[in-house]
This record gives sequence, C-alpha cells and structure tokens, in this order.
Amino acid sequence: MMAGRHRWMVGLTLAGISMMPLQFGYSQERSLLDHATRIISTAGIDQVSYLWLSDHTLLVYNQRPDPILLQVDTVSGAKTPLITLKKRLLRINSTFPLLFYRSISVSPNGRWLLLTGEEGQPNVIASPDGTTVLKREAAEEVTTNGIWLPGSRSWIQLEGDSGEPDALIESRDTSSPIHKALVAETDKVRLLPYIVRLLGSTSTGHILGIRNDFYTDPDNPRRISPGTDRKIGFFEFSIKGTQVDVRPYTITLPKGGGLYSGKYQHFNYDGNLGPGEDIALSPDGRHLGWIVYVKYDSTPRSLIEVRTSRLDGSEVHIIRKMEFNPGPAPYGGLPHPASPGPRPPWPLSLQWTPDGKRLSFIYKDILWSVPVE
Repeated sequence: MMAGRHRWMVGLTLAGISMMPLQFGYSQERSLLDHATRIISTAGIDQVSYLWLSDHTLLVYNQRPDPILLQVDTVSGAKTPLITLKKRLLRINSTFPLLFYRSISVSPNGRWLLLTGEEGQPNVIASPDGTTVLKREAAEEVTTNGIWLPGSRSWIQLEGDSGEPDALIESRDTSSPIHKALVAETDKVRLLPYIVRLLGSTSTGHILGIRNDFYTDPDNPRRISPGTDRKIGFFEFSIKGTQVDVRPYTITLPKGGGLYSGKYQHFNYDGNLGPGEDIALSPDGRHLGWIVYVKYDSTPRSLIEVRTSRLDGSEVHIIRKMEFNPGPAPYGGLPHPASPGPRPPWPLSLQWTPDGKRLSFIYKDILWSVPVE
C-alpha cells in the first residue's frame, strides 16, 4: 500500500517509414516549419502514432490498413519490427491488439509500455522488445487513460461511470490495485472518466490532465464566455486516505473561432480544447506545450500557435505560428483527426522529446520537431 498523503492534479492524445536527413521546413508554411527539423516521413501510413522511448528512439505504430509496430532510431535510421511484442499482444486479443486500447504511454525510464484497456479489456504492461508482457484484470467500468508515476513501477487512472469515480494506483509488481480512493462529487465538480484525459506527472508529484477533446458532459452544457477569451477547465486532486478532494481551476486561451458562429464555435467554447488542438506535459513536469487555434476560417486561411506555458497557464511563450488553408472538410467543417484517410492539414500528435528541449508533431505525413527556446 502507498502510505502518506498524495497530491495529484487532473484536469480538463515501418515499413513505409523512410528516414530523412535533418533539414529545415518550407517557407510557405510560415515560421513554424522554418524553425522546425524533419525527423521521419510517415507517407503512405494511415493513422500513424508515435511515442518517444528516448531522445533518439521512437515507437511507431498504427492500426490500419496494415498494422505496424516498429522501433526507430532517428540517428542511424535503423527500423526494428517489434515482432515478439506484437505476437505476445495477439495472444491477449486475437485481432490486432492496439484496436482494443484507449491509450499507450511510456514509463519515465523508457523501458515499459502501459496499454490502457477500454471497458471490458485488461490493462497490459510490456517491455518494447516483448520479453515481458503482463496482463491485469479487465476494467469493469469506464476508465481514463493511465499515467505512469515517478519510479516507473506504478501508474494511476480513474475508473467509474458516474460523477464519483475511483482513483486507482496500480503496479507492475502486483495484480490488483495498491491504492484506491473515491473522487467525491461536489457542487463545483462533476468528473466523468470518459471526458478526462490524463497528461502526466508534474515536478511536485501531481498528475495533470485535461478534458477530452471529443466528449462533453451532457449534464454540463458547453458555454461561451463573453469577450475574446475562452476558459479551459483543470482540476487539482488531493488524495487523503480513501478520499480525493477536488479543486477546479481554469486556464485562459484566445478564442480560436473569433466571433464566428456555427461550425467555427468549436474553438470558442469553454471547458475543453477544440478538435485538432493539443496539449502535452513536459518531461520535468513544469511546463505545458500547446497547439491552439487563434483563428479558424475556411476562407481564406487559418492560424495556429505552438506555445508553452507554466502549469497554471502563466508565462506564455509563443514558439511559432502557422497559417494554412484547411480546405473542404467532411465532418461539419472540421476533419476529425482520428478519422481514416488523409491527415487533416494541421499539426497533430504534439509531444515533448524526453530531454524536454523540443516539441514534436506530425504535419503532412512528416514527423517534425521544434526547439522550445
């Protein structure tokens, strides 16, 4: 059992891969790619995802049309199919295993993967080479993604189907949770696991998260604040024995839809980020990386910012901006980033490199990185 008082923060995501020499991006994409470095091409791979295992090593995977699990060395260009891992995961799920998991996260030491199961599916802990694969009991209720805690031995996630979920701490060393605490509903907070995405562990031992981009709480309709700003909801958790006290707070962002109505209001709503926007917690747990819309308009151009800030939203540093033409969109004016087919015409899959010096993202079938200073 974990003793003492814990504090967490929760708030409101080859064959075919070719290595590319390091070079600068295209000037017509404005200053973001002018400042960025190409890492690899993902052309021809539908719904590709990636995770950093170390400063120069990637786990690259996708789910369709031809499932892939690769370890990529970004310095030498070596691409190693993770055959053993794929085979062992297939023993747990007879169809390609990644389809059954809510998320995949890498431990702080880069040696372990956590595949968080959807409702009715087990969590799986595995070494990237597949030599060790551990299965945990299937989740009985809706869960959030899992986040590794410092030390790379345990993780936390929320489980439940109401406004009072449980915070579960589980470990590589035991088959059942080592700590369980109830997140009590209050007048100010009603937390549903399916609308929360956990981001990671902060420098003070907290866990940070944000409301999921693609879900809303039916009992708390979305609203638009007056003026030019929107408010994104975060929550601070304090675990005291078997109870979890919750303190909500907000971070202010510019309205990405401006004064538009209708389909562009996705980027004006309070509560959660809009489709295609993203956020990531730095490895040292001190900063947030953001992709935010400061203007969304199909005619003529849209504008995003890649920025960093402190965890409370202060000390905003705008790294670069990008102007682009979103073009026609098949999903009510906003292409869903996880939909099959061509990638939407904006940066996706924001992550920090493990050394905390760069942010990486996928844009037009290329994985890029950009320095944060």
